[in-house]
Amino acid sequence: MVSDAGAERNTAKEVAEQVWAISHLFRPPTDVAIVAENDGDDAEGSTIPPNDNKLELASKGIEYGIIETLLSLIVQCTPTGCSMPSSSPINQHLYLSRVLLELTKLKPSLMPQAIVLATSDMFQDFLPSLTPSARENLGRWLAFHLANTEYQWPKAYWDHWTPYAATAVGRNSRGEFIRVALHSMAASSSEGAVTVVEECLPPGSMLVPSVFLNHQEGATVAEEEVTNTEKDMINRLWSTSEDPDTIRQYLISDELTESHGDSGIMENVDNSMYHPSVWWRARLA
Repeated sequence: MVSDAGAERNTAKEVAEQVWAISHLFRPPTDVAIVAENDGDDAEGSTIPPNDNKLELASKGIEYGIIETLLSLIVQCTPTGCSMPSSSPINQHLYLSRVLLELTKLKPSLMPQAIVLATSDMFQDFLPSLTPSARENLGRWLAFHLANTEYQWPKAYWDHWTPYAATAVGRNSRGEFIRVALHSMAASSSEGAVTVVEECLPPGSMLVPSVFLNHQEGATVAEEEVTNTEKDMINRLWSTSEDPDTIRQYLISDELTESHGDSGIMENVDNSMYHPSVWWRARLA
């Protein structure tokens, strides 16, 4: 927000500091306060914490309450592209995401771990009950957060999430959340899906095909339109150490043309320039 005098106020950083100030409202536990009044502060075996640690003891765990509150507001934000009247401003999602990001910078020893645990709990217990717009809001927030924290996320969680989005079992709420997060990260990067694969996902992750096959210039490619040739190319590019020049030669070879002819794509009866059979080689590249 900018005042009439041109001064910026209520920035995400300032709001984060104000939100964290809630921790100052908590009093130390009663037993600590009673012991502190006694004369035996220096007695052997005293459990009185140092003065500068008393506040942390009193507000221990407040980060989880703050994250729960902010995430609950984020999932209720106005959906992207919504033209219906809403009680929340269209840019509230980004603003709240920035506040949570600034809180992470403000308390780096507390917030990152709490965010990971909160996200994991929501993924496991609450995602199936969220509406599609709420699930999308949560996925877009995670994409924004990871893109602005150098894609730091525990490998164990990616490994646990992978089966929901990388298998052909069918669409599910958890898998859709993962896809939204991955595609949003790809859309926000100048290098697109390559950044997600190289900097975010663990090496050899089964989510790689999901990123590339569903992020084609911002469009979503249906699973039935994905050919075995495309899957093979992605595997050769990211799961093997094959020479890139060899792959380039393969892309323009007659061998690929012949194999793609049996890929199952329907014949271009109307001779349309938008038919998959016209742009298949560019799509592979």
